[in-house]
Amino acid sequence: MRRDQAILVEGVLRDFPRINMDCVERRQWLEVLAVSAAPMGVRVDGGKFTPVQDRFIKAIDEKFLRQLERIVAVIHAAYSQLSEQEQRVIALACFSDMPMVEVGAQIDATCRYASRVKASGFEKMRRACMDVI
Repeated sequence: MRRDQAILVEGVLRDFPRINMDCVERRQWLEVLAVSAAPMGVRVDGGKFTPVQDRFIKAIDEKFLRQLERIVAVIHAAYSQLSEQEQRVIALACFSDMPMVEVGAQIDATCRYASRVKASGFEKMRRACMDVI
């Protein structure tokens, strides 16, 4: 894998926990918005009555939420295909921002071996990360 591609993959994987959290928070916000009552004298639906279930379905079908969910699904599917060791190294290095020396110590290996495992995982996840970008 070229260095520029590795940098892009690492950037996507470092951002993934925040993207996943944004997806969860957006969904919760839309759910609350859909089922919340309006203040006194304000009509929720622009003057007509819509059942809460219909408002809920309409809110969850928001375009931005669907995009976040697609990103999370693509990255999670690719991450699930990795070996257990690759998953652990990527989780420690990218999601936890741990230096490679410490990652190597965590998996009971050298820093160089941990870097190779990380590169192997990046190679396997490259296609999914490029699709997200």
